Amino acid sequence: MKITILMQDFAGGGAERIMINLANYMIKNNINVNIAVVRDSGPLKNIINHDIVINVLSANRVLFSLLSLTKFISKYKPDIVLSTLKHVNILNVMACKLSLTKTKSVVREACHIIDGEDKNFHTKISERLMKIFYPMADLIISVSEGVKESLIKKISIDSKKIVVLNNPTIVKRKIKINKNLDLLDWFSKSDSIQYLILAIGRLSYQKDFSTLIKAFSYCTIKVNAKLLILGDGNDRNNLEKIINKLNLNQKILLGGFVDDIDEFMKKADLFVLSSRFEGSPNSLIEALSFGTNVVSTDCPSGPRQILDNGKYGKLVSIGDDKALADAMLESLHNKIDDVVLIESVSKYRIDTASKRYMECLQSI
Repeated sequence: MKITILMQDFAGGGAERIMINLANYMIKNNINVNIAVVRDSGPLKNIINHDIVINVLSANRVLFSLLSLTKFISKYKPDIVLSTLKHVNILNVMACKLSLTKTKSVVREACHIIDGEDKNFHTKISERLMKIFYPMADLIISVSEGVKESLIKKISIDSKKIVVLNNPTIVKRKIKINKNLDLLDWFSKSDSIQYLILAIGRLSYQKDFSTLIKAFSYCTIKVNAKLLILGDGNDRNNLEKIINKLNLNQKILLGGFVDDIDEFMKKADLFVLSSRFEGSPNSLIEALSFGTNVVSTDCPSGPRQILDNGKYGKLVSIGDDKALADAMLESLHNKIDDVVLIESVSKYRIDTASKRYMECLQSI
């Protein structure tokens, strides 16, 4: 079986990392896999196994790569093209159909389809195109039960076409010299700092770090702590204004994108996910895999499933800064045993989860 994994680029998002994890697992297990990428750029390229062939479609935008991808499929005739991210999934289905080959399209949906008038133009167009092209895919992989339900209700997908698979998130990494020594030095305890709190994600509306920052400000009344938020995005200026207004510049740092989060996870006393919506948040799974205590919003969808209805970490309402602060304080004072947390996410280990992926791909 020949598998092509289709990606937009090698950006530092969770979806891209999962695709690379899968590709690395496949090549390690002698599965014929290659990567087709629209743009050959991004920090995650350096974690791709050197034996994997990368085919560059060389286009400025995903849509403009349709002809190149169609020609690639017609020439190399992979059995399956596997993709993630809405616009890349749509490209996958279109190209497989236009190639007039037997190549099957498998699309992975990683995010809950939400209601709301705050959707931008591109999101609205993407969802309309999803309604046209997703039903044409040979298989749809959903990262959680909540995402599956949203696909059925919002995109009108037949439930028989959707399979729920856990993300192959937890990977054993080689020990390497950390490049983020200044950040690690800042993210340290001292006589005046008792607790270290960590959050990771794109600085965007979805992640709602503004609520986390406000919640942290309530926490500082009762505990001495630092908050490190790792990630980049267009909401940085707004978040910096909130931090300045609350006079928390010495206790909150927007650390930017970091490709190796292990040392930060190990040092953190608490990991917080404050999102408005998700799919199956990898950062939450990774935090648990390090035995780090967590607090999460009960957003659609993923956290409730990962945390087993609050068994492995507190769940709070979306956008409620005071409830989030209370949960953070309680979790700092009443920690769950790290061995219990590590075992709770064993099903997300790369071997376990990737085997399920291969079983599904081989069955279509």
